[in-house]
Amino acid sequence: MPRKRYPVKRHSVAQPSDTSYRLIPLTQGQNAIVDASDYEWLNQWNWFAWWSPETESFYARRSLRVNGRLTMIHMARELLDCEIGEFPDHISHETLDNRRANIRKGTNSQNMCNRRQRPDNTSGYRGVTFYKDRKQWVSRISVNKRRIHLGYFLTPEDAAHSYDEAAKKYHGEFAVLNFH
Repeated sequence: MPRKRYPVKRHSVAQPSDTSYRLIPLTQGQNAIVDASDYEWLNQWNWFAWWSPETESFYARRSLRVNGRLTMIHMARELLDCEIGEFPDHISHETLDNRRANIRKGTNSQNMCNRRQRPDNTSGYRGVTFYKDRKQWVSRISVNKRRIHLGYFLTPEDAAHSYDEAAKKYHGEFAVLNFH
């Protein structure tokens, strides 16, 4: 029995007075932000808002049928023309902001470096946890799927500074720092 298809509702959107960017309406009341120079090209397709439980954010996607199979295309991936093994990364973590100044190509590992702080973080700092046995703060960083121990510290701030130095060294432009 064929699946029922429901119409996808998009809202109308008032374009901003700043002409350098445009809004593309998506489903679920969301809008994608794109450069004005990309607007007409991207607007030829019907984009929808897709919620990612992993990142707890929306992404702009569209569907495409390839060899009879339905494939999902991310707007940022389309803009960057990513090859296999390349991933779009949103510099500001705003996943619906697909202006070229906010997206860049990276590897999966680089993309993971630029993730938001985990919601279950209790120290308030990236890469810092309290080690009960020693009653000290420990700092660690992940590099190429390996955890590197950076040391034990008396304060979470000292541990966070240690993490930041290592993040600059190992993650480069993809580093997310505790102190800016």
